Parts: sequence; C-alpha cells; structure tokens
Amino acid sequence: MKTNFGILMRKLSFLTILFFQITQLFAQSGLTKNQENIKLVNSFLSSLSPDIKSKVLLPFEGTERLRWSNLPQQSYQRAGVKWNTLSNEQRRAIHTLLRSMLSTEGYLKAVGIIETDEIRGEIMKSEQNRDAHNYSQNNYFIAVFGEPSLTQPWGWKFEGHHLSLNFTFTKNGISCTPLFTGMNPAEVLDGPLAGRRVMAVEYQTAKDLLASMSEAQKKQTVISAKMPDDGNNGPDVTARTGNEPFLKTFEGISYKEMTATQKGMILQLINAWAGNVTPELAKQKLEKLHKTDLDNIHFSWYGDTGDKAFYYRIHAPGMIIEFSNRLSESNHIHSVWRDLDDDFGKDLIK
Repeated sequence: MKTNFGILMRKLSFLTILFFQITQLFAQSGLTKNQENIKLVNSFLSSLSPDIKSKVLLPFEGTERLRWSNLPQQSYQRAGVKWNTLSNEQRRAIHTLLRSMLSTEGYLKAVGIIETDEIRGEIMKSEQNRDAHNYSQNNYFIAVFGEPSLTQPWGWKFEGHHLSLNFTFTKNGISCTPLFTGMNPAEVLDGPLAGRRVMAVEYQTAKDLLASMSEAQKKQTVISAKMPDDGNNGPDVTARTGNEPFLKTFEGISYKEMTATQKGMILQLINAWAGNVTPELAKQKLEKLHKTDLDNIHFSWYGDTGDKAFYYRIHAPGMIIEFSNRLSESNHIHSVWRDLDDDFGKDLIK
C-alpha cells in the first residue's frame, strides 16, 4: 500500500508540475507576443512625423477604440492614418505587424481582401461611377490606442472597406475580436484573377453542410426565406454592437443533433475564422469554446437554399459568427466573428 501510495503521490506531483509549466508556457506565449508587438509598434511610431504620429497614437480610454465598420471611405470616418500617406518603409512595418498577429492563411486572406477592394474600384471606374476612388487599397487605416506596455492595456486597429482587425493587449492576455472580413466580388469573374475566391471555405463548407442535412434537419435549420437586415444597409451581419437582443437566444439546429460528418463541418467553419489569427490565439479561443460544451453550438440559415442570397449564423454561449452572401447578384459577402465576452479585451481588462 505504501509503495502504491508513493507512486500515486509522485504521479500527482508530476501532473501538478506539468500543469504549472503548461500554464506558464501559455502566459509566456502571450507575453512574448505582447513584447513583439510593443517592439514593432514603437519602431513604427518612431518613424512617423509628429503630425502623423498624433493621428495614429490615440487614447486607450474613450469610444474611438470601440468603433468599427466595414463601410467604404465615403460612408465612415476612421481613426488613424491612411495607407497612402505612409512611406514604403512604414507600409512594410505594418505588414510585419499584421503577420505577427495573423496566421499565414489569415494574412493572405487580409491581403486578398485589400486587393479585391482595388478590383472593385477598377470595376466602378469602368462603369464611370464617381465613387470609384473610395474603393482602393489606399483607403485602409492604422491606429494605435494607448502607449504600448506590458502592464497597461493598449491595442491597435487596422481597418478599411471589408476588413476590421482589432487587437487588444493586456497583462492577462490578448483579445482579437471583433474581426470582420468581406469581399466584393466574392468571386472574381473576369480578368487575370478570374475564378479567385478568397473566402471559399466560409462560403462552400456552409453550403455543403446544409446540403448534407435531412429534410427534418433543414426544417430546424432554415429559419426564414427572408435575409436578416441590420436596419441600415439591407441584408447584412447584425451583431454590430454585441448587445443586440437576438444574441440572448439560440435558434437553428444544435451541434448534438448533427451527424459526426456535420459536426466536423461546423468545426471546420468555426476554424475558418479562428484560424485567421496566430495558432496560439486560435487555440485559446477554441479551447474556450470547448469548455462551454460543443453541444451548445447552434447553426441557423436564412434566405435562399440554392445559389441566391443567403445568410448563416454560428452561435454559442459567448461567441457568434455571421456570414451574409448579400447583394450584387449574390457575389458580395460580409462576415464577422465576435467573442461576446471579450471583444476589445473587455473581459481581460477587468
């Protein structure tokens, strides 16, 4: 008995030490990423003239940090400094910053969104649309909120039409939401890039998931033939503040009512958003989701079940993903991923 008890105690001691080391590893990972961003952002700030720096470096407190939008330049005034006012060296510094917080896939997706906005501008120019100049890779903004610090919260935002990246750094960890991605055209239809669809997984996997369902499952999943409307821009994503009443209820089919194949597809969809950020951050977000019980994930569908405009929602306690295939002959998509507990680091800052 003594021998068995001694073995048991040694095992428990080993597990306790292992758990402590893993916990420290995660903490150090967050600290290292914060340290890396502090260095990158301070280097970028030091390259700016006093006038431009005053536009980029803004207070952490207040409402400006908490504002976000996917609207084009003529419809929304953004904080920070515009891409085309920066030197090539400063632009390279921002790309380095983006790569530090995004996965390879997420970085390429962000660049693809920016490039597609340039394509949209060219299409509008060919149509002699006077607003064409508002759709360009030059119309993206960088802003820093608060002095970069290991002890005090701070963050940075990179945003323009169809892209909003919001990172908040605290001594307790890093927040990476809200994260908005969109495309118009969702699939490039002509020219040298014809056939390119940057957000293919988010689009096709959801359609495949719906197509795999039995009629009884579809009856649960498809809520309405009418698309959700955000009240301002027509059919769209609707979790704009994170406080909308609909977020208090769940609709559609639950994870536990899906087949094993369907469960794999819904997790693949969730990973399409979580996988935009670094593997460490994505792992933390997915572990948080697992802790809430995967059976609480709900998938709902609105609009057409064929090739026309549609919307779907993945909703779990503390998390929502929305995808709207909305206008322009159903070739214009908006999507958003929100951590309802920790958008803009609100839980980490407490």
